[in-house]
Amino acid sequence: MTMTDMPFGPSDVSVSGGRLSTEDAEMMERTRAVRDLLGAKWRVDVLYLLARGGRRHTWIYDHLLGISKKMLTDTLRGLERDGFVTRTVYPEVPVRVEYALTRLGWSATSLLMELFEWGSEHYTDVDDARLTYDQSRFATARERAVHPMAVPAVA
Repeated sequence: MTMTDMPFGPSDVSVSGGRLSTEDAEMMERTRAVRDLLGAKWRVDVLYLLARGGRRHTWIYDHLLGISKKMLTDTLRGLERDGFVTRTVYPEVPVRVEYALTRLGWSATSLLMELFEWGSEHYTDVDDARLTYDQSRFATARERAVHPMAVPAVA
């Protein structure tokens, strides 16, 4: 995707004190595109499983609880189309089909491992922030219920 394909241009997005730079707009768009590539529900799980080696459809299906065979087939086809996975058909009876990561697929696993490591290090911080936020919102709502005529504080 190029800047001309973007739903917004650098001059269309305001930032406090000025306009968004072309570099920032490109970074945002590329990051969004990668997130969309990996963001489908089962793609990350399939990539993790294939990082252990080439696998058959049935093996992958057996190790992904909750996925339908059609959804797995669609996910594998999408990953193959995007260059993350190869599909090899062996001329045997019955036919054996195996899926494996490509070089591009392997490069994505390093990104996934970085996300895993970030989550391992920081997810308790996210939980703490959510708890603090929810408690403050609950306290504010409770105060309004006790004092319905109170004027809300202006931030």
